[in-house]
Amino acid sequence: MRLRPFSASRSWQSAPFSSVFSLASKMLLITERIFGNWLCVFDLFAERRSRWFVAILVGISAWSLSIFLYAPRLWKGYARLSDFLAMCANPLERQLSEPILEYRIMTPLVAWMLHLPAWGAIGIQYVALIATFSILYLAMQRRTNRIIALLTCFALSLTYVSQFTNIHPGYPDSVTHLCIAVALFCPLSWVFALATIFGTLNDERFVVAIPLILLWHVKDRGLFIELRESLRLAGGFLVGLIVVYIVRHALTVGGGWLGKGIATPEVYHQIVANSVLSLHPFNSTWPNFAVSVFLSFRWVWLVPLFALVRIRQGTARCILGAGCGFVLLTVMSTVVVWDVARSIAFIFPFIVMSAWQLAQRDQLFCNRVLAAVIVLAVLTPSLEFYDRVNRPRPMYPLPLALGITWINEHLWNLDRGSESREKTQAPLQPRTTTAPQPSLDRALRPNHDKWRVGYLDLTTAFREYAKSGQRLFLPQMVTRAEEG
Repeated sequence: MRLRPFSASRSWQSAPFSSVFSLASKMLLITERIFGNWLCVFDLFAERRSRWFVAILVGISAWSLSIFLYAPRLWKGYARLSDFLAMCANPLERQLSEPILEYRIMTPLVAWMLHLPAWGAIGIQYVALIATFSILYLAMQRRTNRIIALLTCFALSLTYVSQFTNIHPGYPDSVTHLCIAVALFCPLSWVFALATIFGTLNDERFVVAIPLILLWHVKDRGLFIELRESLRLAGGFLVGLIVVYIVRHALTVGGGWLGKGIATPEVYHQIVANSVLSLHPFNSTWPNFAVSVFLSFRWVWLVPLFALVRIRQGTARCILGAGCGFVLLTVMSTVVVWDVARSIAFIFPFIVMSAWQLAQRDQLFCNRVLAAVIVLAVLTPSLEFYDRVNRPRPMYPLPLALGITWINEHLWNLDRGSESREKTQAPLQPRTTTAPQPSLDRALRPNHDKWRVGYLDLTTAFREYAKSGQRLFLPQMVTRAEEG
């Protein structure tokens, strides 16, 4: 029997609450009126369609909402994008501006094996985002219902699970998120092993999600009762981690078929000196660290908070308590990195698990909480701390991002036109000054003798790539520092 997503709950209305919870109650009732009819329509539609078809539509819709609110910065160039494309041309590339990427070979390896063009290689991270939300929808629908699964996907799409990948091409975090979602959906040891290999070789922060994935499967597999089955599931992660260790060791020492070896990145020494020994956030401050922790999931943090308040006994309370312990350890471990919010996003299974446990207690209340956090996330802007410094900047919605891109494109064309006129008027005069640089790092220019790419200039480079018939990466896509 299909239940309506929202209806009056006497226990919720009659229970004694403090003023804070009274305010929360009013907000939940408001969101009920906004979401109720639409969710009923979705439930009727999904009831008559294949669950995989509905899952794909949910994934596309969740990603579309995310990229509309948090659009890529097309006017800004990043060394990371150049490194990523260089590795797509040669997964064992060693001339990178960020040596840590030399261990993250999975997505470049896939692009290289499939002979993808450059735009196809960059597009992997966006396709993986859609697949992540689709698999999460299926995993949550299996445990709860279609409405809660839909709201959970939309809530996570408004967090760093998708924000960072959307904004920054060349950061395929979503591939690791997809591996985590697959492990949540399919409790098989060989799936866990493959997910660990692919996820960790794409980003080593996959390991922080392993305890939460096991907690998610507690009810189905009896982690504390059926010890043998639980060890088999955990054995999949262990096998995957052993393979990852062998591959990373081979990359480090080099020789043979895994490249020239990888020296210890300098950033590791900086982390030890500036963060571990001094007990201080890496290149940050404690207030900025606290803000970054909140920004990782923003208002979606309310879901586990309400779950802890509503669930006070039983196995569910133990599961949530254990999950909170792992989350606290993960948050404290991010003191040694500069991208705190991005790192915490890898523990999104904790949000999924909390929503499931809250739905087990009261589905109607869970619907309201998820709807409320979606409204709050849409109405409030999001920030990020960038370039390893303590300066925040907003995430722009798609219309504003396109407008800024057009303005910078116009200014850059004016700079180029002015430079051309100067050369035409005085063609024989010796050049005594350097040419003006395009605004906001749009130009292809060297950065400390490393690769540098501007997004809009990739169009010309890709056209040259298509003419040359070479793979993915061309000298025309970048410029090196002038010799001498």
